Amino acid sequence: MLEPFFRIHDTRYMMYWMALTPAQYNNYIDSIAHAEKEKLDLEKER
Repeated sequence: MLEPFFRIHDTRYMMYWMALTPAQYNNYIDSIAHAEKEKLDLEKER
């Protein structure tokens, strides 16, 4: 969850960002779409 800096000025925190090449990004998006399709297919079977 993102919070404004003024609310966390006495808090230590870390953020990690995914660093992907364009090809890796496309593969990542495709894998998410595939997983979502499988999930929807399973829900339809119920």
